[in-house]
Amino acid sequence: DEDAFEVPVVDGSFSDDFSATEPNGRFVSPGPRIADFATPHIAGGLLVHPVSPTRLPALVSTRCVDEYWTATATVDPAQGTAEMRVLIDDRHWYAVQTDAETVTARARIGGIEVDLGTIARNLPGPVDLVIRSVVSLSGGPDDLTLGVVEAGELKQLARLDGRYLSTEVAGGFTGRAWGVRAIDAPIRLLQMHLKKDS
Repeated sequence: DEDAFEVPVVDGSFSDDFSATEPNGRFVSPGPRIADFATPHIAGGLLVHPVSPTRLPALVSTRCVDEYWTATATVDPAQGTAEMRVLIDDRHWYAVQTDAETVTARARIGGIEVDLGTIARNLPGPVDLVIRSVVSLSGGPDDLTLGVVEAGELKQLARLDGRYLSTEVAGGFTGRAWGVRAIDAPIRLLQMHLKKDS
């Protein structure tokens, strides 16, 4: 009888500007410890360093606990490339990458990794990267959209079937995570924000 127990509603919404001396306990990394590659930036936020390649990425990440959600990361790539990624393991992920000039949507499913689209950036400096979990149009558990906000406008670069980031397709049992990493040079992570959607 599914009505025998009352299940509490969980709301994973949060906003963190990393002003605390250490990242909140909600943040994890699938590879090295966060303190090994991310340090407080003098102007606020975190200075996230790339690390030498390992089996799993050095990622300031948190778990996805809501059915549908909007995740936003405010990053300043400076002279490097910043990536916001949602993943279930290191072989199954979708990402939005930005450097000073472009924003690119990318995906990896198993051994296949592809660019899904690139647009030019209008302005240098900080930018909001956005990944959303939305109602599926493809028969999967959800769809995931990848985009960027510029001049107050959300520009969607890709919409992908969420089943490829589920245990139906990928291994593991801990569920999805999303987060930010530096690819080739230090980047500044100013804020991570998650909003539960209905």
